[in-house]
Amino acid sequence: MIRIHVMSAALLVAGLSGCASVRPAPRPDETFFVGESVQQVYYRLNDWVRTCHSKDQRWQDIDVQGTLYTRSGKAYVSFSQQGQNLLNVGLSGTWSNTSVVASVLGQGPWNRAELTAIKQSLQHGQVACAASGE
Repeated sequence: MIRIHVMSAALLVAGLSGCASVRPAPRPDETFFVGESVQQVYYRLNDWVRTCHSKDQRWQDIDVQGTLYTRSGKAYVSFSQQGQNLLNVGLSGTWSNTSVVASVLGQGPWNRAELTAIKQSLQHGQVACAASGE
């Protein structure tokens, strides 16, 4: 009976270690707050897209669509390429504070430097683009 429990435990550990090696690398996500209204943060995000999108060759095939819901205090911006959703940015808040969640969903020019640039642009109100080589 003890041998069965030891065998079961050994198989469980072996199985779990095998699953751990198969897991894909975590995608970078960013959650932060901005001391501005959802509408103001949405406009800052649009400025970031216009400025950084036109400067970087990696962005040429990427479609950006956004929706602002002023009554509910929510906004969404999605980045896609050839129908595949790459990045979603969700905004939610009040007239003075906005929660921002940027979620990487697919392959694209999204890395930690890009998400940091979005965060800096939204929090400080000045567009900051990530270097194209990062």
